[in-house]
Amino acid sequence: MNIDRTKELLTNMFAILDIVETTDEGREFRPTHFSSCRVLDGQKLNNILIELKQLITEEPLIYVDEKSSTDNT
Repeated sequence: MNIDRTKELLTNMFAILDIVETTDEGREFRPTHFSSCRVLDGQKLNNILIELKQLITEEPLIYVDEKSSTDNT
């Protein structure tokens, strides 16, 4: 596996995912995102993306707690 190319591709992907735009009303949003109709899969995907970004940028990890985010108590 070409580690340098993999890092370059991930860096480019996160550059697209990290774009923040502002509506005419002043609300910020991210126009590009991954989604899933399965909530738990979406959370798992989010955590994978967080870890991948951390690996290429050395930023600290902030995980979504899958249990607490689905627990309504």
